[in-house]
Amino acid sequence: MRRGLDNRAGTSARHRSVDRKPQPRGLQRAGLITSKRSADDGRQTDVRLTIRGRRKAEAITAATARAFGALIEQVPRSERQRVTEAVEILARAVMASDARE
Repeated sequence: MRRGLDNRAGTSARHRSVDRKPQPRGLQRAGLITSKRSADDGRQTDVRLTIRGRRKAEAITAATARAFGALIEQVPRSERQRVTEAVEILARAVMASDARE
């Protein structure tokens, strides 16, 4: 069950739009993203992860999964399923909130 949560979190991180102006410049300088004016709408900017950015996002996702795994190991076995389901509900709520923004 943890794997499903990890995949959704990774997908969300890779596809999340960047809407704060200072961040893209720093991320570009770090070689994590590329950006260019949208061909469809000149008011928009298309932002994509570079290979390095994708690797960084994957590393963050893996570290998050390890941290969650370590936490869940501290939960009594009889409660793990319930806790995991609750975290998945929270993750869906966060992604729904991001989609509305």
